Formats: sequence, C-alpha cells, structure tokens
Amino acid sequence: MIFKMDNDKLFIIENGKIAMRIEKWKNYKKFYGGKIADIKVSNFPEFLEEFSSEYKKLFPEYFLVLNLGRFIGNKLDSSKYKILGRNFMEFKLKKIDENFYDDDILQLNFKSLKNYLKEIYEAKPWYDNLLMGVNTPEDLNEFFEIMINKEEFGRVLHSLSFQIENPFRGYILTLEESSTSILVGDIVILPKYRNQGLGTKLIKKVLNTAYKLGYEKAFLAVTDTNPAKQLYEKIGFKLIDKTSFLIVN
Repeated sequence: MIFKMDNDKLFIIENGKIAMRIEKWKNYKKFYGGKIADIKVSNFPEFLEEFSSEYKKLFPEYFLVLNLGRFIGNKLDSSKYKILGRNFMEFKLKKIDENFYDDDILQLNFKSLKNYLKEIYEAKPWYDNLLMGVNTPEDLNEFFEIMINKEEFGRVLHSLSFQIENPFRGYILTLEESSTSILVGDIVILPKYRNQGLGTKLIKKVLNTAYKLGYEKAFLAVTDTNPAKQLYEKIGFKLIDKTSFLIVN
C-alpha cells in the first residue's frame, strides 16, 4: 500500500492502481483530515484494517479523521479505527417558547472559561475532543484562543454565544454559517448539572435571539451516540444529511 500526496489530495495505491482518493487533505496541527472522494476495493473492512495500520506507521503522532461521504453505520469498528455516524440537522428559525427566566444566561466570555478547562474537557465526548484536536485541558485553552483570534473554524457570533453562571454550569458556542444562517458549534453542560433542562434553555436562547437578529436557519451536527440528538429533535431540528467519519487514533 502506497500513500501519495498531491497538493490537497491523498491517493492510496495498491497493486499499481488507485484504491482510494481523498480530497481536502489537510494537516490540522494535531490531526490529518479529508473526505473520501472515490474508493475502489473489493473488501472494505480488510482495506480499512491495512489502511489504518499503514497510516499510523507514516503519521504516528497524528490521528486521522476522514469523512466517508456516506453513512455506513458503526458495524465496522475495530481495534485500529472507529466509525462514527454523524447527523446534520436544520432548524428553520421562528419564535419558539421561552418559558424560562434567563437572568443567569450571560454572553459567553472565553476568558472566564479558562477557570473551568478541566471540567469542560472532561464533560465533552471523547470524539468531540479528538475532532477539535484537543488531548488535554491545556489544548482546550489553545483551541479557544484559535477560535477567538484566527477564526480557523469560522467566525464566532458573540451575540449568539452564551454561558450559564452563578455558578458556571455550561455554555453554547455559535458560528456564522452564512449571512442568513448560523451553526451551533458546541454546547456543553457540566455533568452534575445535567438533566435539569439547561441544554434546552441555552439552545432556545440562541434560536430565539438568532430569529430576532434576522437569521433564517440554524444548523448543527451530532453523532448517533450523543444523547443531545433527542433534545435537538424535540426542539424541532430535522435531519437533512447523514454521513460517517473514520477515526484512527
């Protein structure tokens, strides 16, 4: 198996032929990522086993995140890689029920999050930390710095990002998807404050505020195994696409 890189593409060659073509191939500092554009193999699980092993030989210090371009479930999981189902959901903005007091909801302050890095890191699903390139609480602080200063993952909408205070219980981070749509990029509720409706409270605050500001749609992505998926469905988010991600750690 031969790995051949060409600009933003990666070609996997077997027996002199291209077995897999990956586009948008990029080094995201702590991991490589891309999207499978074409694959021609007779035994996909066997191919993934060999591909994962060869990848780790070439890039032992970087984990891999590949968008498989289609939903294949997670039945192919092995000790060498993990398959995650990813749901892309949409909400057409409108005024929704705000039957709660929001005196404890403040605009998100990244500096204040530095006081809770360990709690936030431990509260996030392992795969979210991996996708963010975060391996330690200190990495999380660096990620927040990148979010603020470099906008590598998109423009943060400060007017649509909030935290629950007195005491700090969680936050929601929102990015601009386009001039008319937003992306709910991250929502975290600390474990000891879960099952109290705080996640619903935060996301309804975002959706209502976005509607008042003139945005038309909200998007988010959530894995199959994340319990928050049921919350989003209950609020009214609709599934618009589903894919799978291959993770080699």
